[in-house]
Amino acid sequence: MAEYLDHIDLNFNISIVKRLADGIHLLDQNRFDVILLDLSLPDSRGIDSLRSVMKVASEAVIIVLTGADEEELSLEALQVGAQDYLYKDRLNEEILGRSIRYAIERFNLKRQLETHNTEIQYRETLLRRIFDANTDAMLILGSDYDIKFLNPAAGELMEAEPERLVGEVFPFEIKGGEVTELEIPDLQNKTRIVELSAVDLIWEGESALLVILRDITLPRSAELALKHEKERLSATLDTIVDAVITTDQSGAVERL
Repeated sequence: MAEYLDHIDLNFNISIVKRLADGIHLLDQNRFDVILLDLSLPDSRGIDSLRSVMKVASEAVIIVLTGADEEELSLEALQVGAQDYLYKDRLNEEILGRSIRYAIERFNLKRQLETHNTEIQYRETLLRRIFDANTDAMLILGSDYDIKFLNPAAGELMEAEPERLVGEVFPFEIKGGEVTELEIPDLQNKTRIVELSAVDLIWEGESALLVILRDITLPRSAELALKHEKERLSATLDTIVDAVITTDQSGAVERL
């Protein structure tokens, strides 16, 4: 093994031990980038050797060495966390060098993906907190308009427990890039006026749609009441024979 490593075109220092206990002690005292681990050591055999090493060297690239008749053990090692496995009786410097390079590349890529996923999870957690605290109804829809997530305000607006709505298809039409108004009847058959807007975002690593529903029933009702009052006042003024002038707050004439 040492002879093969000496001929590999990689810049590293080599430490060799023959027992797992000695290797664990060495790993406790030093940081290693790559570990070649024989799963048939005098004081430890099998997958437990890998688990012991991973406890003290979780940041290292680990390549296990097994026999050609131990394919099941080799595959199990990959599942547990090794980056590659090599058969000891088929080893040469070319195979060993290629395995080390590829294992390092896979390990670095895995770490990058883990970091990226951690960032995504953090952002999604932050979004969930923002959604939960928001008084507007907010929903996350998948590509088929299935509800992935909704905040308590959305459950209240749609008059259902949020957990029961997850997986259901969003029941209202969405016009991309447009703010639209909907009339939604409640359980008492009263009509609520809701403003709907939607934007694209990434949710759990996939393209999704953030839908915001804002209940504007009260302001719309106030606008309608004001309109009716103006119409009533106008009709009243039309019946008065004396000259009447109405102005707005700035003094501008509204009606003669």
